[in-house]
Amino acid sequence: MVPVVSFIGRHNSGKTTVLQKVVRFFSDQGYRVGVIKHSSHDFEIDVPDTDSFRLARAGAQAVSVSSPQKVAFYKQVQQDLSLMELCRFMQDDVDIIFAEGFKREDQPKIEVARRGISCELINPDNLVALVVDFPVSNAGVPVFGFDDVESLCGFIKDNFVVINDGVVL
Repeated sequence: MVPVVSFIGRHNSGKTTVLQKVVRFFSDQGYRVGVIKHSSHDFEIDVPDTDSFRLARAGAQAVSVSSPQKVAFYKQVQQDLSLMELCRFMQDDVDIIFAEGFKREDQPKIEVARRGISCELINPDNLVALVVDFPVSNAGVPVFGFDDVESLCGFIKDNFVVINDGVVL
C-alpha cells in the first residue's frame, strides 16, 4: 500500500489551501500524487446537461467517462466507503495519497487550525503534526506555520515516503 496522510481540521480552517501547496510541492518533485477528499454532505461531481450527468439522473448506478486524457468513475453507494477502500482505486497509479478529512480513520493525520476559526484543536488519534497560525505549547508533535510548507513537506517525505533503490514505494 502506498503511504496515506490525511489533513484534518474544522470547516474553513485552510485544509485545502495547505493541501494544494503540499500536492504542488510533491508533484514538482516528480511524485505521482493522489488526493481523496471526504465530504460529510451530498455533492455533485458532474456538470448539469452533460451526457454523463443526464445518464446518472436517468437512473444509472455507476457512470464512467473516458477520454484519451483522463477517466472518471462514480457510483451510488449505500454508505461511506473507508479511506482504505477508496485508496484501492488509485494505489497502482500514485506514489503517495493525501486525504482531506477522514479524522476517524487510522491513517497518520496532520491537523490544520486557524485562530479565526477555532484555537481548540481536535487532537485526533494518529496525529503526527500541526499546521497552525497561533502558538501551541506542549503539542507533542511537530508544529508548522501556514507559510512553512517546504518544512512540512520535508517532514512528510522523511516520515512517510519510503525510497528503495531510487523507487518510491
